[in-house]
Amino acid sequence: MKHVSLARRHRGRIRRHDFAQAVDGDAFFVRDLRRVDSYTDEQLKKLAIIGDAIMGLFDVTLYALDTLVERSVITEDVINRYFNNIPKERLR
Repeated sequence: MKHVSLARRHRGRIRRHDFAQAVDGDAFFVRDLRRVDSYTDEQLKKLAIIGDAIMGLFDVTLYALDTLVERSVITEDVINRYFNNIPKERLR
């Protein structure tokens, strides 16, 4: 999201992240992840792909992959290989 400061005279004193007025940006909407049990395996696979390749949301991708592991659709090894592809600067 791109934000602008409404407090023009003081914009240098607060972080851009905290500016209130959104003027531009992209959004990514996901159905209620609290009801992931209603997702099909195919929907979870697509969520993992979109989360990683398009949005760069590693936590969403891992959530989808974990759920697929719990359903025995994929093995834990897939998650281990996925971690090897996450940029090192994004890991702790």
